[in-house]
Amino acid sequence: MVNINREMRQRIEINNNIPGMDMESERNEYKNVGREKVKDDIGIKGLVQHNIQEQKREDKITRSADRQTELSQTPDKGSVLYLIELDKTKTQALKMKSWNEIMIVNKVVIRELKWWIRRIGDNQPESFINRSITCMLTTDASPQGQGATLIYQNQIKLIQHNCWSEKEAEMTSNAKEIKAIYFELLRFEQVFKKMQDQAILIRSDITTAVYDFGKWKAKESLIERIKQVFFLVKRLKLQITTIHIPGKLNSTTDSLSRLCRSGDYSLKEVIFQMISKTWNYIPEMDLFATQNNK
Repeated sequence: MVNINREMRQRIEINNNIPGMDMESERNEYKNVGREKVKDDIGIKGLVQHNIQEQKREDKITRSADRQTELSQTPDKGSVLYLIELDKTKTQALKMKSWNEIMIVNKVVIRELKWWIRRIGDNQPESFINRSITCMLTTDASPQGQGATLIYQNQIKLIQHNCWSEKEAEMTSNAKEIKAIYFELLRFEQVFKKMQDQAILIRSDITTAVYDFGKWKAKESLIERIKQVFFLVKRLKLQITTIHIPGKLNSTTDSLSRLCRSGDYSLKEVIFQMISKTWNYIPEMDLFATQNNK
């Protein structure tokens, strides 16, 4: 009798340690999730096998859903920009209400949903092929302005620089860098139009900008600026790749971005007279006239 009781206790302990079993032990009696008593070992074994199969089925569904999500995001990384507000609103709604409640969305979410409707309607395929890089754009943003160099066809080098407006000068460094990239893409638009369906390498010394463009993601304060670049790249039919470069290797564009604080450039009058004498050229207009000495 003692051996029988010991054997029963061991069997109960083993069964209780089986993972994923949806049943309970009450006074050496097993009940399933329907609170129905399971009397024999065959019934207990059946419950265990049933729960194992259910767990495998749920894992398979989860893996399939994850796979579908991964594949759906692969063709167009920019589409992630139009899920941020929607996902945030859904999360807030779930914290306040249950799954069965009606969710009220704001205008931003409605714009995102309309974008998806247009996107599905257009049904424009995206290429999985990485195009060969044909030009390199290096940018930099300083407190005074932005500068850039563009090298294409492995030999032609263009430079560009501009100053921030009073309002733009108050932006954060990350916002300035993203806006600098947008401005430089816009200013070199005529060059890019001749290079449609080509890839551009964008180099920046700000890691945040490199990450945001690489993933087409950004925090809320930078989303609209990232979208500006996204639409411009789409319009120009370009494929962009971003990499980070150390600031010490970005000296040219750094100097260009700081030209605004240097003021107007001028040539010393003595030097100019020497040049004029060498070229045997005497200008008819006083090139050094100002509003004070004209």
